[in-house]
Amino acid sequence: MAGSTVPITSEHLLVEDADTPADEIVYSLRTSPSNGDVIIGGIGVTSFTQQMINEGSVMFAHRPGDLAAFLFITTTGWAKT
Repeated sequence: MAGSTVPITSEHLLVEDADTPADEIVYSLRTSPSNGDVIIGGIGVTSFTQQMINEGSVMFAHRPGDLAAFLFITTTGWAKT
């Protein structure tokens, strides 16, 4: 994988919530990726949705070197009353 760009798929990251559509489940990076970048359309991003993952839009560009890692949190849409 080092030196390549690969999709981040729902096999890698998957959050499901019965009350929240995939486009409202947001991943936000808390640390910058080591040895790479999370990209959409060739541009580095710091957040993306489960829907973007499901559609195959989110990629990881791994720079040559050791393992790559990043931390993230997920949030879902606001509660509806």
